Amino acid sequence: MEQTNPTPNPAATSPQSAIKIKSPPLVWNETQEVLRKIEQKLQGRVVTYFTAAGWSIVGDDVKYFYSHLKNIGFQEKLYFILISSGGDGTSAYRIAALLKEFCKELVIVLPERAASAATMLSLAGDAVLMTPLAYLTAVDTSLMHPLNPKDKTNSPIRVELEEVKRAVKRLSEGENPNTLEVYKTLFNYVHPVALGAMERSTNLSEMVCRDIMELRRNVPYSDDVKNKLIDKLNTWYPMHGYPIPRDKAKELGIPIIASDSELDALLWDLMNNYIYFTEPVRTDLSDSFLHTETMTKIIESTGTRLFMRNTLERKLDPIIKGWSVFKDEFKWMWAYEKEENGQKQVKVSYLYI
Repeated sequence: MEQTNPTPNPAATSPQSAIKIKSPPLVWNETQEVLRKIEQKLQGRVVTYFTAAGWSIVGDDVKYFYSHLKNIGFQEKLYFILISSGGDGTSAYRIAALLKEFCKELVIVLPERAASAATMLSLAGDAVLMTPLAYLTAVDTSLMHPLNPKDKTNSPIRVELEEVKRAVKRLSEGENPNTLEVYKTLFNYVHPVALGAMERSTNLSEMVCRDIMELRRNVPYSDDVKNKLIDKLNTWYPMHGYPIPRDKAKELGIPIIASDSELDALLWDLMNNYIYFTEPVRTDLSDSFLHTETMTKIIESTGTRLFMRNTLERKLDPIIKGWSVFKDEFKWMWAYEKEENGQKQVKVSYLYI
């Protein structure tokens, strides 16, 4: 990891520089204390990954995972605490593959939401430890193709392949269905090129699920379980966000372990500290100039935390009579402990990889 000193915030040099820029509290002591207690209870090293509501797992996260895992080193048993609403499935696969490179045994720990691509990532675990609040979801993909039907603002809507298949099935009901006429009717609403893209996207989702499951080498999934999970997670559930709690996840063949009340309480504390840390904090520099800082993602272990900071500045434009974005910047930051004069100090710097 390379550390640098953060440069002055541009807003601080503006005419409103007398106003102090607000930032979310670091809650370093709070999360570090909880992580130490979790490690003591589980008897293994912990890595957390938290994406705030509205933010996703993306490819750029992977290199920061690599930096973090190199820093903590190879572990016999690694506990990976995951809280996320999902994102890009191929990025989830890359993160899962990295985790498996840095440990002999991987236990996924789910305090609450592990939806969509986060569900995919969970399939890499040699075991999946879930609290009563935790849930997985379906991983079926929807596609916003430019040739999809349009909404009232003339923007393409998201369409799932499973929705199209169910429409075909319904239109085909009858004694002598005419398949050609069914598709002629369908193609009045869904372009065949968009349909092909949906099929391809679904095939990708199924492939990612299979490849992630095959990362689990200690006690591999059987072919029957893999096929069942791929089918159920991609096509069976009636909606993308349908919650799958731990009893139902276990029925699917996922190696679920139920947490106990002590761990539940620790994970609850950790999650709430992360929610607090990732709440947007706004500074009103003037009636027409707003500065907002949001910590969107967290990767943390004892002694070190990586997090992404979004800095958003908006100005009121008198011409359009609305807010215009003046700045929308994303920076990964590094918080770590350093001993100075016999005392541990928490340092925060920009992170460049």
